[in-house]
Amino acid sequence: MKKYLISPFYLYIITFLSIFLIYNLGWSRLYPPLSFGLVAFFMLSFFIAFFFAALQTRVKPFKNVAIKESPYSTAVVLLIVLSFGIEFINNRGIPLFLILGKADYDYAKFGIKLFHPILATFTSFYAVYLFHQFISVKKLKIFLLFIITISMHILVYNRGAFIMVLTSSVFVFLCSIKRIKFKIYVYLFIIIAFLLFLFGIAGNLRISSGKTTKTNEFITSTLPNSYFLNSKIPHEYMWSYIYISSPLANLQNTILKDKSIEANYKAFICYELLPDFFSKKLVPILNTKEEKPILITKWLTAVSLFTGAYSTLGWFGLYFMFIYLMFILTVYIGLLKKQNDFFVTGFAILNTFVVYNAFDNMIFFSGLSFQLIYPLIHMYFFSKKNKVTHKI
Repeated sequence: MKKYLISPFYLYIITFLSIFLIYNLGWSRLYPPLSFGLVAFFMLSFFIAFFFAALQTRVKPFKNVAIKESPYSTAVVLLIVLSFGIEFINNRGIPLFLILGKADYDYAKFGIKLFHPILATFTSFYAVYLFHQFISVKKLKIFLLFIITISMHILVYNRGAFIMVLTSSVFVFLCSIKRIKFKIYVYLFIIIAFLLFLFGIAGNLRISSGKTTKTNEFITSTLPNSYFLNSKIPHEYMWSYIYISSPLANLQNTILKDKSIEANYKAFICYELLPDFFSKKLVPILNTKEEKPILITKWLTAVSLFTGAYSTLGWFGLYFMFIYLMFILTVYIGLLKKQNDFFVTGFAILNTFVVYNAFDNMIFFSGLSFQLIYPLIHMYFFSKKNKVTHKI
């Protein structure tokens, strides 16, 4: 079972199939029924992804790499902290404290241009690498360095980056264990159920401005069906249901209602196939704009990897995007060197990349896609031949 949870091809199937199953719980009347064309697309994609997974298992099977403590970890973390310190000074304050102080502050504008994207993505990558060191050598010092590193994302109020680092760290942990015992699945189920319940409580607190953990405002706006309302399922879980399944709903809604799609290859290249830091430079040259999907409601804006592709090129864009994803995964796995300290780090970030493509286009979002570059840079330009130990 372990191979299914650490292979990016199997993860593609598990992630989107899970969303399908959750969607079909049918708790919300906001959602349109899934069309035959969309179901057929995903079934075909699952079959092809399974083929790629079987091929990868045979040609380049995963083996965990236990690594030594890097002598440079403390210095690198210190440099990361100092770099963020420079940005805090330039910003005249730390975003988290400015927000807590109820200052009229837009945290999205934080950071020095060009410098901050590189710093933020490198910080995420290095945090995952530190966690792999900790899993390998079990030293408290390394764990503290890991905590310091991810705390930078908390200070700049970058919740997305923080969650993605934690997700990559989970994959590092899964890579490190020989076999996933049944009790681990039980613990994971309990932890996930608890976290999803807390997510609902946090949502209620947010829309009530911190006044109450119980509110019917969100429940009413999601148009729950009678089954959900009459069941004993805590209403807090509606938050998780909506945010997990709404990208699929937005894709289906776009397919049903966008009847006049005109192929826009320029927009497809800029907004679907390239990271955003390239697109920002290319858009003015090509004189194009992003094609917007038709959302089921204006406040549910999450879309999957495929929604923008359909808005831009219709069904052709949908199938091409899947092929492009398989191409990226295949090439990246081929470039990873097993006998290298950064192999597991790169593999874990790649798995996170696959999972979050269910909620947005992570190719375009360079906050995650650019992290994939750092393991390769270290492998091919900075790493000597590392004597590592394989754990099967």
